[in-house]
Amino acid sequence: MKTISLTIVLLFSILCFSQNPIRLNIAENYNSKKELNISEVGTEIKYVQLETTENCYFSQINKIIIDDYIYVSAREGLFVFAENGKFIRSIGKKGRGPGEYNSIVDFDINNETVAILEITQHKILLYKNDGTYLKSIVYQNINNKLFITGNSCYVFNSDPPDFWGHSDSGILLDIYDNNEGYKTVRNKNSDLPSCCRNSYKFRDVVFFRQSLNDTIFSLVNDEVSAKYIIDLGKYKPKNAFGNVNDVSKVINCSKISETDRFLFLRLSDWNKMSSFCIYNKVENNLKVINAEGFQNNLDKGTSIFPEQITNNMFVRTLWYHQISDLVDKNKAGKNLTEIFKRMDLNSNPVLMLVKLKE
Repeated sequence: MKTISLTIVLLFSILCFSQNPIRLNIAENYNSKKELNISEVGTEIKYVQLETTENCYFSQINKIIIDDYIYVSAREGLFVFAENGKFIRSIGKKGRGPGEYNSIVDFDINNETVAILEITQHKILLYKNDGTYLKSIVYQNINNKLFITGNSCYVFNSDPPDFWGHSDSGILLDIYDNNEGYKTVRNKNSDLPSCCRNSYKFRDVVFFRQSLNDTIFSLVNDEVSAKYIIDLGKYKPKNAFGNVNDVSKVINCSKISETDRFLFLRLSDWNKMSSFCIYNKVENNLKVINAEGFQNNLDKGTSIFPEQITNNMFVRTLWYHQISDLVDKNKAGKNLTEIFKRMDLNSNPVLMLVKLKE
Protein backbone atom coordinates (compact mmCIF):
# COMPACT_ATOMS: atom_id res chain seq x y z
CA MET A 1 0.00 0.00 0.00
CA LYS A 2 1.37 3.38 -0.98
CA THR A 3 2.10 5.57 2.04
CA ILE A 4 0.93 9.14 1.90
CA SER A 5 2.64 11.65 4.17
CA LEU A 6 -0.55 13.18 5.49
CA THR A 7 -0.81 14.09 9.16
CA ILE A 8 -4.03 15.34 10.70
CA VAL A 9 -3.22 17.99 13.27
CA LEU A 10 -5.09 17.95 16.57
CA LEU A 11 -5.78 21.58 17.46
CA PHE A 12 -6.26 22.24 21.14
CA SER A 13 -7.10 25.85 20.39
CA ILE A 14 -9.88 28.33 19.91
CA LEU A 15 -10.40 27.12 16.35
CA CYS A 16 -11.05 23.58 17.54
CA PHE A 17 -13.56 24.74 20.15
CA SER A 18 -15.41 27.12 17.86
CA GLN A 19 -18.21 24.58 17.52
CA ASN A 20 -19.06 25.06 21.20
CA PRO A 21 -18.55 21.54 22.57
CA ILE A 22 -21.04 20.41 25.19
CA ARG A 23 -19.66 20.21 28.74
CA LEU A 24 -20.76 17.18 30.75
CA ASN A 25 -20.39 18.04 34.43
CA ILE A 26 -20.01 14.53 35.84
CA ALA A 27 -18.28 15.62 39.06
CA GLU A 28 -21.29 17.73 40.00
CA ASN A 29 -23.72 14.83 39.50
CA TYR A 30 -21.65 11.84 40.57
CA ASN A 31 -22.64 11.83 44.24
CA SER A 32 -26.34 12.16 43.50
CA LYS A 33 -26.87 8.85 41.74
CA LYS A 34 -30.45 8.07 40.82
CA GLU A 35 -32.54 4.95 40.39
CA LEU A 36 -34.16 5.01 36.95
CA ASN A 37 -36.76 2.86 35.24
CA ILE A 38 -36.11 1.42 31.80
CA SER A 39 -39.13 3.32 30.49
CA GLU A 40 -37.23 6.61 30.95
CA VAL A 41 -34.86 5.66 28.12
CA GLY A 42 -36.45 2.64 26.39
CA THR A 43 -39.75 1.68 24.80
CA GLU A 44 -39.78 -2.13 24.63
CA ILE A 45 -37.85 -5.27 25.59
CA LYS A 46 -37.33 -8.49 23.69
CA TYR A 47 -35.33 -11.64 24.43
CA VAL A 48 -33.43 -13.49 21.70
CA GLN A 49 -32.17 -17.03 22.30
CA LEU A 50 -29.02 -17.53 20.21
CA GLU A 51 -29.21 -20.93 18.54
CA THR A 52 -26.69 -23.58 19.60
CA THR A 53 -25.32 -25.95 16.94
CA GLU A 54 -22.24 -28.11 16.39
CA ASN A 55 -20.68 -25.24 14.46
CA CYS A 56 -21.91 -22.48 16.74
CA TYR A 57 -21.11 -22.79 20.41
CA PHE A 58 -19.20 -20.28 22.53
CA SER A 59 -18.24 -19.84 26.15
CA GLN A 60 -18.06 -16.06 26.27
CA ILE A 61 -18.99 -13.01 24.21
CA ASN A 62 -16.60 -10.15 23.53
CA LYS A 63 -18.69 -7.86 21.33
CA ILE A 64 -22.11 -7.69 19.69
CA ILE A 65 -23.21 -5.55 16.74
CA ILE A 66 -26.83 -5.63 15.63
CA ASP A 67 -27.62 -4.41 12.14
CA ASP A 68 -29.79 -6.41 9.73
CA TYR A 69 -28.26 -9.41 11.51
CA ILE A 70 -26.80 -10.11 14.95
CA TYR A 71 -23.00 -10.35 14.83
CA VAL A 72 -21.35 -11.99 17.84
CA SER A 73 -17.59 -12.01 18.44
CA ALA A 74 -16.46 -14.75 20.83
CA ARG A 75 -13.29 -16.61 21.72
CA GLU A 76 -14.30 -19.27 19.19
CA GLY A 77 -14.89 -16.92 16.24
CA LEU A 78 -17.30 -14.46 14.67
CA PHE A 79 -20.89 -15.71 14.29
CA VAL A 80 -23.90 -14.30 12.44
CA PHE A 81 -27.51 -14.82 13.57
CA ALA A 82 -30.90 -13.79 12.24
CA GLU A 83 -33.04 -11.37 14.28
CA ASN A 84 -34.83 -14.35 15.83
CA GLY A 85 -31.53 -15.90 16.97
CA LYS A 86 -31.24 -18.60 14.30
CA PHE A 87 -27.60 -19.29 13.40
CA ILE A 88 -26.76 -18.31 9.81
CA ARG A 89 -22.98 -18.54 9.31
CA SER A 90 -19.50 -17.92 10.65
CA ILE A 91 -17.22 -15.21 9.29
CA GLY A 92 -13.75 -16.64 8.68
CA LYS A 93 -12.28 -19.36 10.88
CA LYS A 94 -9.42 -20.13 13.24
CA GLY A 95 -6.04 -20.65 11.57
CA ARG A 96 -3.10 -18.86 9.97
CA GLY A 97 -4.05 -19.11 6.31
CA PRO A 98 -5.61 -16.43 4.07
CA GLY A 99 -8.79 -15.12 5.66
CA GLU A 100 -8.11 -16.97 8.93
CA TYR A 101 -7.41 -15.60 12.41
CA ASN A 102 -6.06 -16.75 15.76
CA SER A 103 -7.57 -14.10 17.98
CA ILE A 104 -10.25 -11.48 17.28
CA VAL A 105 -9.43 -8.36 19.28
CA ASP A 106 -12.22 -6.26 17.74
CA PHE A 107 -14.51 -6.15 14.72
CA ASP A 108 -16.84 -3.74 12.97
CA ILE A 109 -19.28 -3.72 10.08
CA ASN A 110 -20.15 -1.14 7.45
CA ASN A 111 -22.95 -1.87 5.01
CA GLU A 112 -21.91 -5.20 3.44
CA THR A 113 -18.32 -5.25 4.73
CA VAL A 114 -17.10 -6.94 7.91
CA ALA A 115 -13.66 -6.02 9.33
CA ILE A 116 -11.78 -8.08 11.93
CA LEU A 117 -8.78 -6.84 13.92
CA GLU A 118 -6.33 -9.71 14.41
CA ILE A 119 -3.59 -8.97 16.94
CA THR A 120 -1.24 -11.95 16.58
CA GLN A 121 -0.78 -11.43 12.82
CA HIS A 122 -1.09 -7.61 12.94
CA LYS A 123 -3.79 -7.74 10.27
CA ILE A 124 -7.16 -6.23 9.46
CA LEU A 125 -9.17 -8.94 7.68
CA LEU A 126 -11.97 -7.80 5.37
CA TYR A 127 -14.96 -9.95 4.35
CA LYS A 128 -18.32 -9.54 2.71
CA ASN A 129 -21.17 -10.06 5.14
CA ASP A 130 -21.91 -13.38 3.44
CA GLY A 131 -18.53 -14.61 4.72
CA THR A 132 -16.56 -14.19 1.49
CA TYR A 133 -12.96 -13.22 2.25
CA LEU A 134 -11.83 -10.04 0.47
CA LYS A 135 -8.32 -9.13 1.59
CA SER A 136 -6.08 -8.32 4.57
CA ILE A 137 -4.27 -5.13 5.57
CA VAL A 138 -1.12 -5.28 7.69
CA TYR A 139 -1.22 -2.57 10.35
CA GLN A 140 1.86 -1.03 11.94
CA ASN A 141 1.26 -0.20 15.60
CA ILE A 142 -0.15 -1.97 18.66
CA ASN A 143 -3.94 -1.56 18.40
CA ASN A 144 -7.01 -3.05 20.05
CA LYS A 145 -9.91 -1.01 18.63
CA LEU A 146 -11.25 -0.98 15.08
CA PHE A 147 -13.88 0.97 13.15
CA ILE A 148 -14.75 0.90 9.46
CA THR A 149 -16.54 3.72 7.63
CA GLY A 150 -16.82 4.05 3.88
CA ASN A 151 -13.45 3.05 2.43
CA SER A 152 -11.47 3.62 5.62
CA CYS A 153 -10.43 1.44 8.55
CA TYR A 154 -9.53 3.28 11.77
CA VAL A 155 -7.41 1.49 14.37
CA PHE A 156 -6.68 2.73 17.90
CA ASN A 157 -4.82 1.65 21.01
CA SER A 158 -6.69 2.24 24.27
CA ASP A 159 -3.67 1.44 26.47
CA PRO A 160 -0.62 3.67 27.06
CA PRO A 161 2.33 2.49 24.93
CA ASP A 162 4.44 1.61 27.98
CA PHE A 163 1.72 -0.84 29.05
CA TRP A 164 2.95 -3.04 26.19
CA GLY A 165 6.61 -2.22 26.83
CA HIS A 166 6.83 0.08 23.80
CA SER A 167 8.05 3.62 23.44
CA ASP A 168 5.49 6.29 22.58
CA SER A 169 5.06 6.48 18.79
CA GLY A 170 3.27 9.83 18.95
CA ILE A 171 0.37 8.38 16.95
CA LEU A 172 -3.19 8.46 18.32
CA LEU A 173 -4.79 6.47 15.53
CA ASP A 174 -4.00 4.94 12.14
CA ILE A 175 -6.24 5.26 9.08
CA TYR A 176 -6.03 2.73 6.24
CA ASP A 177 -7.92 4.06 3.22
CA ASN A 178 -8.56 1.95 0.13
CA ASN A 179 -8.19 4.98 -2.12
CA GLU A 180 -5.65 7.23 -0.39
CA GLY A 181 -3.38 4.83 1.48
CA TYR A 182 -2.09 5.19 5.04
CA LYS A 183 -2.67 8.28 7.21
CA THR A 184 -2.28 9.10 10.89
CA VAL A 185 -3.69 11.34 13.57
CA ARG A 186 -0.73 12.40 15.69
CA ASN A 187 -0.52 13.39 19.34
CA LYS A 188 0.19 17.11 19.60
CA ASN A 189 0.25 17.14 23.41
CA SER A 190 3.42 15.40 24.57
CA ASP A 191 2.28 15.62 28.20
CA LEU A 192 -0.40 13.00 27.44
CA PRO A 193 0.21 9.40 26.31
CA SER A 194 -0.47 8.60 22.64
CA CYS A 195 -3.53 6.41 23.10
CA CYS A 196 -7.28 6.83 22.90
CA ARG A 197 -8.92 5.85 26.16
CA ASN A 198 -12.37 5.93 24.56
CA SER A 199 -13.53 5.62 20.97
CA TYR A 200 -16.83 4.87 19.29
CA LYS A 201 -18.72 5.21 16.01
CA PHE A 202 -22.03 7.03 15.63
CA ARG A 203 -23.84 7.56 12.32
CA ASP A 204 -20.73 6.45 10.42
CA VAL A 205 -18.55 9.07 12.16
CA VAL A 206 -15.62 8.09 14.39
CA PHE A 207 -15.24 9.77 17.80
CA PHE A 208 -12.28 9.48 20.16
CA ARG A 209 -10.92 10.80 23.46
CA GLN A 210 -7.19 10.85 24.06
CA SER A 211 -6.17 9.30 27.38
CA LEU A 212 -6.29 11.90 30.20
CA ASN A 213 -7.84 14.48 27.86
CA ASP A 214 -11.24 15.93 28.77
CA THR A 215 -12.47 16.26 25.20
CA ILE A 216 -14.27 13.86 22.88
CA PHE A 217 -13.37 14.67 19.26
CA SER A 218 -15.09 13.76 16.01
CA LEU A 219 -13.14 12.97 12.84
CA VAL A 220 -14.88 13.93 9.60
CA ASN A 221 -13.11 14.28 6.24
CA ASP A 222 -9.71 14.47 7.97
CA GLU A 223 -10.94 17.32 10.20
CA VAL A 224 -10.87 17.00 13.99
CA SER A 225 -13.59 18.84 15.93
CA ALA A 226 -14.44 18.97 19.63
CA LYS A 227 -17.87 17.49 20.42
CA TYR A 228 -18.08 16.94 24.21
CA ILE A 229 -16.01 17.85 27.27
CA ILE A 230 -16.04 15.29 30.10
CA ASP A 231 -15.69 17.31 33.28
CA LEU A 232 -14.55 14.93 36.04
CA GLY A 233 -13.43 17.79 38.27
CA LYS A 234 -11.70 16.58 41.42
CA TYR A 235 -12.21 12.96 40.28
CA LYS A 236 -9.99 13.27 37.20
CA PRO A 237 -7.07 10.77 37.08
CA LYS A 238 -3.59 12.32 37.05
CA ASN A 239 -2.02 9.53 35.04
CA ALA A 240 -3.14 6.82 32.66
CA PHE A 241 -3.71 4.30 35.45
CA GLY A 242 -5.42 6.61 37.96
CA ASN A 243 -4.43 9.08 40.65
CA VAL A 244 -1.70 7.29 42.61
CA ASN A 245 -1.80 9.88 45.37
CA ASP A 246 -5.46 9.53 46.31
CA VAL A 247 -7.20 6.70 44.43
CA SER A 248 -10.39 7.16 46.45
CA LYS A 249 -11.11 10.28 44.39
CA VAL A 250 -10.66 8.85 40.90
CA ILE A 251 -13.31 8.11 38.28
CA ASN A 252 -12.40 6.47 34.98
CA CYS A 253 -14.60 6.65 31.90
CA SER A 254 -14.30 3.14 30.49
CA LYS A 255 -16.76 3.25 27.60
CA ILE A 256 -18.76 5.78 25.55
CA SER A 257 -21.73 5.16 23.25
CA GLU A 258 -24.05 7.54 21.44
CA THR A 259 -27.53 7.40 19.92
CA ASP A 260 -29.73 10.06 18.35
CA ARG A 261 -31.19 11.01 21.74
CA PHE A 262 -28.56 9.97 24.28
CA LEU A 263 -24.86 9.94 25.08
CA PHE A 264 -23.91 7.13 27.48
CA LEU A 265 -20.73 6.96 29.54
CA ARG A 266 -19.77 3.97 31.63
CA LEU A 267 -17.88 5.04 34.74
CA SER A 268 -15.89 3.13 37.32
CA ASP A 269 -14.42 4.35 40.62
CA TRP A 270 -11.34 3.33 42.56
CA ASN A 271 -12.92 0.12 43.92
CA LYS A 272 -14.20 -0.87 40.45
CA MET A 273 -17.84 -0.11 41.21
CA SER A 274 -19.58 0.79 37.97
CA SER A 275 -22.12 3.49 37.32
CA PHE A 276 -23.75 4.87 34.22
CA CYS A 277 -23.91 8.47 33.06
CA ILE A 278 -26.70 9.47 30.66
CA TYR A 279 -26.76 12.75 28.78
CA ASN A 280 -30.12 13.49 27.14
CA LYS A 281 -29.28 15.53 24.04
CA VAL A 282 -32.92 16.53 23.49
CA GLU A 283 -33.63 17.71 27.03
CA ASN A 284 -30.04 18.84 27.71
CA ASN A 285 -29.74 17.13 31.09
CA LEU A 286 -27.35 14.66 32.67
CA LYS A 287 -28.05 11.85 35.16
CA VAL A 288 -25.90 9.22 36.85
CA ILE A 289 -27.41 5.89 37.86
CA ASN A 290 -25.94 3.32 40.24
CA ALA A 291 -24.52 -0.14 39.63
CA GLU A 292 -27.92 -1.86 39.88
CA GLY A 293 -28.82 -0.42 36.50
CA PHE A 294 -32.26 0.38 35.11
CA GLN A 295 -35.22 -1.07 36.94
CA ASN A 296 -37.42 -3.12 34.64
CA ASN A 297 -40.90 -1.59 34.72
CA LEU A 298 -41.71 -2.65 31.14
CA ASP A 299 -42.14 -6.42 31.52
CA LYS A 300 -41.45 -6.77 35.28
CA GLY A 301 -38.42 -8.95 34.57
CA THR A 302 -34.77 -8.51 35.45
CA SER A 303 -33.14 -5.08 35.58
CA ILE A 304 -30.46 -4.15 33.04
CA PHE A 305 -27.03 -2.60 33.29
CA PRO A 306 -26.20 -2.55 29.57
CA GLU A 307 -23.04 -4.38 28.57
CA GLN A 308 -23.17 -2.93 25.07
CA ILE A 309 -25.16 -0.40 23.07
CA THR A 310 -25.69 -1.06 19.38
CA ASN A 311 -28.15 0.18 16.77
CA ASN A 312 -30.17 2.15 19.35
CA MET A 313 -30.47 -0.84 21.69
CA PHE A 314 -29.22 -1.81 25.13
CA VAL A 315 -27.79 -5.33 25.17
CA ARG A 316 -27.42 -7.60 28.19
CA THR A 317 -26.14 -11.18 27.81
CA LEU A 318 -27.87 -13.77 30.00
CA TRP A 319 -26.30 -17.21 30.34
CA TYR A 320 -28.03 -20.36 31.59
CA HIS A 321 -26.73 -20.10 35.17
CA GLN A 322 -27.74 -16.43 35.40
CA ILE A 323 -31.27 -17.09 34.16
CA SER A 324 -31.57 -20.09 36.49
CA ASP A 325 -30.75 -17.82 39.42
CA LEU A 326 -33.28 -15.21 38.26
CA VAL A 327 -35.99 -17.87 37.86
CA ASP A 328 -35.28 -19.21 41.36
CA LYS A 329 -35.64 -15.70 42.79
CA ASN A 330 -38.75 -15.01 40.69
CA LYS A 331 -36.99 -12.12 38.94
CA ALA A 332 -36.85 -13.46 35.39
CA GLY A 333 -40.25 -12.33 34.17
CA LYS A 334 -42.69 -14.38 32.09
CA ASN A 335 -40.94 -14.22 28.68
CA LEU A 336 -37.47 -15.11 29.95
CA THR A 337 -38.87 -17.90 32.14
CA GLU A 338 -40.51 -19.52 29.11
CA ILE A 339 -37.25 -19.37 27.12
CA PHE A 340 -35.36 -20.91 30.04
CA LYS A 341 -37.53 -24.05 29.87
CA ARG A 342 -35.96 -24.81 26.47
CA MET A 343 -32.35 -24.27 27.59
CA ASP A 344 -29.68 -26.43 29.21
CA LEU A 345 -26.13 -25.94 30.50
CA ASN A 346 -24.70 -26.14 26.97
CA SER A 347 -27.01 -23.53 25.46
CA ASN A 348 -25.75 -20.32 23.96
CA PRO A 349 -26.96 -17.28 25.89
CA VAL A 350 -30.10 -15.17 25.61
CA LEU A 351 -29.78 -11.54 24.56
CA MET A 352 -31.93 -9.05 26.45
CA LEU A 353 -32.53 -6.18 24.04
CA VAL A 354 -34.04 -2.84 25.06
CA LYS A 355 -35.11 -0.57 22.21
CA LEU A 356 -34.16 3.01 23.10
CA LYS A 357 -36.17 6.14 22.53
CA GLU A 358 -35.37 8.01 19.33
